[in-house]
Amino acid sequence: MRKTTEVGLAELRDARHKLSSLRRAGSSADVEKTTSHQAINTLLEANFTKAGFELDKFAALIEQDNAEARQRVANFIAEADRQAPAVLNALHVSVGALNDRLDHFETLALPDAPAQHFLLDTATEISATSGITLDSTHIGPIPENNSARFIYDASVGDIKFGHANVEQVSFGFLWQNPRRKRNAIVSIQGFIVLNGLCLVHSNGAIILSGGFSHLCIDVDLFIHELWNDPPTSPIQQSGQSQTALPDLSCDSIGAFGIGNGDNDDSQSLFRGFDLEYNQFVVPPRGTAMFEFSCSFHTFMSDGSTHSDFSSEGRQLVCPGVLIAVS
Repeated sequence: MRKTTEVGLAELRDARHKLSSLRRAGSSADVEKTTSHQAINTLLEANFTKAGFELDKFAALIEQDNAEARQRVANFIAEADRQAPAVLNALHVSVGALNDRLDHFETLALPDAPAQHFLLDTATEISATSGITLDSTHIGPIPENNSARFIYDASVGDIKFGHANVEQVSFGFLWQNPRRKRNAIVSIQGFIVLNGLCLVHSNGAIILSGGFSHLCIDVDLFIHELWNDPPTSPIQQSGQSQTALPDLSCDSIGAFGIGNGDNDDSQSLFRGFDLEYNQFVVPPRGTAMFEFSCSFHTFMSDGSTHSDFSSEGRQLVCPGVLIAVS
């Protein structure tokens, strides 16, 4: 059996993704463009032209609408950037209070107490999937904490048409049961804070359009039992996952690219989440990896998404993990 410390966070995440893909086999939500849809567009365009419909003028109006949408987005970003220093200050205050809370728990833990507490305030590693390039990372306790800065852009040119795609940024914390002869019954409580700016955009079309763009963000606690080869995970509990951004979406579906809603949407995201797992059994001297992950789910056709966790002090923060052992 290989040493547990040789198993990296990226390797564990890739193994989880492969298992998830196998479970989804046969139920894919992928959408393919059809030749019939393209033929319908061509035929309609030809008939509209013959009927005297001024496609050029209509195209100009579509472009004007798109320009107005881009201006709305630019105004939103400018206002969000103006407020960014205050949000960053609030982030520092919130994370500082959280660290004080963790230190308080650790200080109260007495040698003869029914539970022993361990505070992991320094991540073992920070990792991202191939679709996200990390601009910078910091590993360590306060004042900067464990943090990652990145910008994630997705468009149909980057992913398969109509394909549901997921990219992740993860913080990994290694912990070993210090007992040599007894199992440890462990409760894990970890924290992750999101300070970001998210945008979605859908392109219009002149005749028929199927443009749409969806972005949702989840935060999760994944547990890897490294004493097994390959590593395994315990049965899922409800406290391991939460939704940070339910569904930021827009579409330009309909005739002439006039959709049921706007062709862009945006949202500032500043939220903290408490993820936990209870009654986790670790064998004597067994080692586990606690992975705190932020997942970006995109689904689009003729659209794009933009997630900014880098500019103006924006970032993803994982202050630490509190472990209670009984």
